[in-house]
Amino acid sequence: MVDKPYRTIGSQEIHSKPAAFKLLAKLLLMTLSVFLLGVLIYWIYPGWRWEQIPFHSLIEGVGGATAIIIAFMLLRFGTLSKELPSYVWVASALISMGTLDAFHAVVYPGQQFVWFHSVSNFAGGILFACVWLPDKFVSQFLKKQLPIVALITAFMVGFITLILPELVPGMGQKDQFSVVANILNLSGGAGFIIASVYFIVASKQNESLHFPVLANHCLLFGLSGLLFNFSALWDGVWWEWHVLRFAAYSFILYFFILTYKK
Repeated sequence: MVDKPYRTIGSQEIHSKPAAFKLLAKLLLMTLSVFLLGVLIYWIYPGWRWEQIPFHSLIEGVGGATAIIIAFMLLRFGTLSKELPSYVWVASALISMGTLDAFHAVVYPGQQFVWFHSVSNFAGGILFACVWLPDKFVSQFLKKQLPIVALITAFMVGFITLILPELVPGMGQKDQFSVVANILNLSGGAGFIIASVYFIVASKQNESLHFPVLANHCLLFGLSGLLFNFSALWDGVWWEWHVLRFAAYSFILYFFILTYKK
């Protein structure tokens, strides 16, 4: 932990245990509220559908760009490398997700459409869950190369999917997603939940507000991954987990911008 005091966000310092606990409680309450709101909407209007391709492309594109920006900030500013030993996994996860979400945003609904989202969620969840790995697994070489490997791998998956769509496994028909799609999203969601536990534990042991913010980020993505299995294309639950993902990206970007604003 560095001794130099950090800038403030509003009236709260970046390093303060009471502030960290308070922020974590607020974020968890917000997440639960959004989740319950979605459940209520689905219960009241179970047959509701809103097929809005341009709006979907917009929020997915913005989300993908946001992930890349956050990853750049994590890699660019040395402060986080001292404060978050696991930052390389976080940055690599965001790079993978941002790249694949960008591909997802530019294709029409179909097999590729569901595939890009599912692989993005799976890659992000698995890489985020790697924050539990001991520091000895994160060498200086890995810190430098893993984000690059993540970017190249995600781009190649996207490019090959576009030019060879026949290689994409079946992702479902009409209102039902396939077993492959459900497994990818369930596995990714579980990975995010596992990572959120890590950041919750870390937030109790550290004073930095970065940990509760990342805990909430992973929890939102974890819930979105789990909700995928209960959704159908364009229905209320489907839009709910899109809102959860967009909220996760928006808040964490806002937090990091405030943190490093001059």
